[in-house]
Amino acid sequence: MDTLAATLTVPLVEHTSNTAVSTRPEFGIFYVDTYSEMVTLATIIGSGPEAEDLVQDCYLRLYRRYYTLHDPRTYLRRSIINGRRSWLRRPQHRNPPPHPLPDNAAPPAPSLEDQDLLLTALARLPHNQRAALVLRYYLDLPDAAIAPALGVKVATVASLIHRGLAALRTRLPDETTPSPAVKEEHHD
Repeated sequence: MDTLAATLTVPLVEHTSNTAVSTRPEFGIFYVDTYSEMVTLATIIGSGPEAEDLVQDCYLRLYRRYYTLHDPRTYLRRSIINGRRSWLRRPQHRNPPPHPLPDNAAPPAPSLEDQDLLLTALARLPHNQRAALVLRYYLDLPDAAIAPALGVKVATVASLIHRGLAALRTRLPDETTPSPAVKEEHHD
């Protein structure tokens, strides 16, 4: 291991039954590596202009536990999804309008023309369906990684994705329906 890499990692004793030792990048490096992805996740699941605030709050909560967590990225995703869900519970935020993606975010739709239609249709889906679709098709996560982020069983993820895609198909014109490359498939 070179000197630079040694300075960028911190030994971590994970709290497991065998107390395995591994390394994890410093929090600042983790932050820089994951920030854009997490803001995009928050924006697509419907946080709009407050996406960055939500993500910052989640990073603050993560910072306190960063070196004791088994998987900080999963913890952060789940915090963002739960934070959005809590925000939606407030009466003044029941049906927020869809918001454009930040400049640094990749569009979730196959083409830029269809982006507004897709975001509007996604915004109308139930929270867990929307989050499952974003985690699957934008972040390309398998069912096993989506389940802990949503706090559901792996089998429930397949159901959420199936129902979400079915709802999108009824709400979108044929030309904006996800292409055959975006088929319902199980990512185990």
